[in-house]
Amino acid sequence: MVKQPNQPLTVHVAAHTIFNGLMEVRDKLAARKPGEPNPLFDPDALLKMLATQRSGAEQRLEIERKAGR
Repeated sequence: MVKQPNQPLTVHVAAHTIFNGLMEVRDKLAARKPGEPNPLFDPDALLKMLATQRSGAEQRLEIERKAGR
């Protein structure tokens, strides 16, 4: 999604603020000076969150497999 050439995903707003640090982003946005980048435009943050969630899902899947489920 981030690397899609025609319409890349650039804004990362999650339903739960813990997943994208929205409270911290809010503070950065409030302190942002004219011409500084908008902290909501952070494709790398999305990729990092997806990698973290994938890793957790893979770990949980391994636990379930070892338990025979």
